[in-house]
Order: sequence, then structure tokens, then C-alpha cells
Amino acid sequence: MNIMKLFNYFLDEFKPLQNETHYDRGILPTEAFAFMAYCKALQIDIIIESGTAFGQSCYLFAKYLNTEVHTIDNITHYGIEAQNIAKERCKKLPVNFHVGDSFKLLPKLIEQHIDKKIAVFIDGPKGEIARQFRQNIWNYSNILMVALHDSIGENNVGKFSTANHPEYLSKFRDILDSKSLDSIYPDNPLFTLREKFPNGQGMDIWYKENYMTI
Repeated sequence: MNIMKLFNYFLDEFKPLQNETHYDRGILPTEAFAFMAYCKALQIDIIIESGTAFGQSCYLFAKYLNTEVHTIDNITHYGIEAQNIAKERCKKLPVNFHVGDSFKLLPKLIEQHIDKKIAVFIDGPKGEIARQFRQNIWNYSNILMVALHDSIGENNVGKFSTANHPEYLSKFRDILDSKSLDSIYPDNPLFTLREKFPNGQGMDIWYKENYMTI
């Protein structure tokens, strides 16, 4: 599959991402674009998210895909205030909020929707724990795609990495990310996101290529 052909096909549909307000801890438009383009190509029925924070990603996924989204957070890190902000943003969208442990709740949601094609977005936990979590759910027959945020891997068959694909960044970063990259990096107000993440925050996407429709 020609990856750039896939993204070019969906660019006009998702170009309005460039005008979205960026929320602290949220994904960048180029990352949302990559995730949603794969969702469209795989004809995903349901998205399950691990790590809600302030609701940037679940808001964008539900708004632009009009797809049922389940988002899970234990609310210990950002607290009930962040959860309430996320709920307010998504109140008119098909987003279902779950409070608890993703390691327990996410497999249950997968099994409850075993007849649906599911994409999983992991934005908590991070690092090696997130990679192991992905491996643990990958063999479910209805999981067609899993994405890890804040992750920079390699591009190969069945895997795409936003921050490690120069052609993708060159083509879409100026179009989609310019507004968001001027936002302040929340952990250090001396930096903008552009300065902190010259290639984006990073999203790795694993997908089952034999299900792709484009």
C-alpha cells in the first residue's frame, strides 16, 4: 500500500483539523489525521481510547469520524476537573466515558463489541508498558488497528510512525499543525510545541494490512 496515497486521498476531508483549538496534553492535527485516515481505510466501527486527559483526541475522533468512541481514564493524574472539561467538550458527540483501569476495562469493551471492527488509541500508559499493552490486545480478531501516542518507532509493513516519516511531515505539517505548534508546551512555558517537538510528539500505528480498503 502506498502510504502517501492514503493520506492524500483523505486530506480534503480532514483539512479543517488545522483550525481546531489545541488543548494541553492533546494530540497534534497531523497525528489525529493519520489515525483517522487509517480508521477510514479500515472502515472502523468503534474507537476505544486509553487515557482521556482533557479530551482532545476523543473529541476530534468523534467529531470528524462520527464514530462511537469509548474513552477510559483512572482520573488520578489530571483529576476530575480534566474529566469534566472533556465531558463538556464532547457532550453533543458519541463519546462514552469510563473511569477505571484500562488494563481491565479495555479488554472487556473489546469483548462486548466482538462483532465490531475496533481501533484502539493508547495515550496512557506510556513507553514499554504501553507497547506491552498493545501486544496483549493485538491478537483479538476484531482489533484492526492500535496506535500509541508519544511514541517514535519505525515504518515498515503494517506499521506507520508519524514522527519518523519525513515525507509525511514535509507534506502535512505546515498544512495541519501550524496553529497548534504555536501553543505553549505545558511542562515548560519557555517552549512552544514547535520548539519542543520538531517532528511532532509522535504516534505509532499498527494496522492489519489485509483489511485495508485503499
